Amino acid sequence: MIDNSYANRCIHCTVESCKYHNNERDYCSLDKISVGTHESCPTDTQCVDCESFEAK
Repeated sequence: MIDNSYANRCIHCTVESCKYHNNERDYCSLDKISVGTHESCPTDTQCVDCESFEAK
C-alpha cells in the first residue's frame, strides 16, 4: 500500500484518481515525477503527461 500522507510542496497536483495524490492537500506524495509527451512537438498543456500517474 502506498503512503500518500506526505505532500511534496514542489509538485502541485489535483488528480484525485492517482494513487500518489495526497488525500488532504493538492500535492503529489512522490519525491519526484516523470513528465513526458505523446506528441512529437508539443504546443499545448494537453500534449504533456505525468508519466508517474497510476490509478488508485
